[in-house]
Amino acid sequence: MTAINVLLQPTAAYLITDSATTDSNGVLIDIRSKVTVLSRFRAAIAWTGAGPIHAAGQADRRISEALVSKGVSSQAELLAALPLIAAEMHAENAAYIDTGHDTAVSVFVALWSKKRREPQLWACHGDQSVFGPSYVPYSMVRLRQYVTCPPDVDPDGWCRAAFGRVVDFADPKSFRPSVDGVALLEAQRHIREGIGVWGGYSVGGSANLTTVSAKGIRERVLKTWPDKVGEKISPAVT
Repeated sequence: MTAINVLLQPTAAYLITDSATTDSNGVLIDIRSKVTVLSRFRAAIAWTGAGPIHAAGQADRRISEALVSKGVSSQAELLAALPLIAAEMHAENAAYIDTGHDTAVSVFVALWSKKRREPQLWACHGDQSVFGPSYVPYSMVRLRQYVTCPPDVDPDGWCRAAFGRVVDFADPKSFRPSVDGVALLEAQRHIREGIGVWGGYSVGGSANLTTVSAKGIRERVLKTWPDKVGEKISPAVT
């Protein structure tokens, strides 16, 4: 599981992510940002589902090369191209995944719309597990928020339990990304994944906040955890 949280507030779009990459046994194999910044498009992309072939910074290069090869030169063309790139990355995963676990690629985009002069969130995913049975895989949809939660739980109820109160992610007074983003990731750090394939805990490394607004794109590390490459993540260690 990758902790990717995206939310929209009146003046900015936010990506709140961890930076851990684990193997199928839950062992930490890399600590690196999961956000690709595309400054000339005033956009930032959070991605998950890409495997080792896209790790260690290769996803940034893979996406940048694909955008160049497809001749992308505008925000509209970017949003049209990203689902195609994600589908290509998903197909590449099949070459090395031998666990029977299909890692469909998710792409979450935070951008400042140059045309409408507003923050926006967009996303696509490789199956219907994220956006429901009516969703067409690898089609781009517009969002107001998305929060990573344990499977088969009520997201509102889980967030209420995590914060001890009702949270309105769209309200800067109710949810302060630079403060409450850490609390959100701390709660997600305790989500244990399935036994066997992709078992164990997988949220760690650091708590990262990416802000996209009219002022530009800002990346911040809000907190680091003492997780060590080569070892399993222990959520009790803060």
